[in-house]
Amino acid sequence: MPSRFAALMAAGIALVAAVVITQRNNPAPTISHPIGKLAPTPGPSSDGYVTGKRAYLSELAEQKPDAAAAALVSFGRLLRPTEVSQLMTGMQVSVVFVMFPGAQPEAPRVLTTVEAAVAKRAVEVDGTTRAEIQALQARRDPASAPLIIERQREIRATGPDCACVYAAVVQGSTVERLASLQRSSLVRLVDMPKPLTDDLSGWELTPIAPTKR
Repeated sequence: MPSRFAALMAAGIALVAAVVITQRNNPAPTISHPIGKLAPTPGPSSDGYVTGKRAYLSELAEQKPDAAAAALVSFGRLLRPTEVSQLMTGMQVSVVFVMFPGAQPEAPRVLTTVEAAVAKRAVEVDGTTRAEIQALQARRDPASAPLIIERQREIRATGPDCACVYAAVVQGSTVERLASLQRSSLVRLVDMPKPLTDDLSGWELTPIAPTKR
């Protein structure tokens, strides 16, 4: 039985991974009325969008490296929370985008650390999946066996340090630091708005999802 992750990827990650970071008090932006958007066009694998945004960041790094800036950072592969923390040491990460096995992509807020944010959601997702397994087992239907096995596999792959983070929002940084981040082999794109802002609260953000798990 194909995993829910595979089915979701086939359906198109961009449709479910767009979120509005709501930290501003008034007004409260919504997905219908965001302050601005950072999203690949026309689709989540647009090489032209990536090339253009990389060139934009390189130009900014030459002209005003010390300018305050925020960015949506898409990784080249799914990273563990510890890898994200190491990669972004000293940076203010406000949100991470995660793909837990069998679950919808989502964007937990980082209140303390990336590890804590992912661990909290991992526990919640684990509990939901276990409840689903219990419900399936209670039916005593042999036809449910493959699905139970799949859910049990997903539980084993869901943990506090699972390889499940595919993007992050960095607030209050500088152009120079973000340009340095773009040079990492782990980063596909550091997406920054035009004109610059150091706060992406109220923005609709759609990171680029890895094409393979």
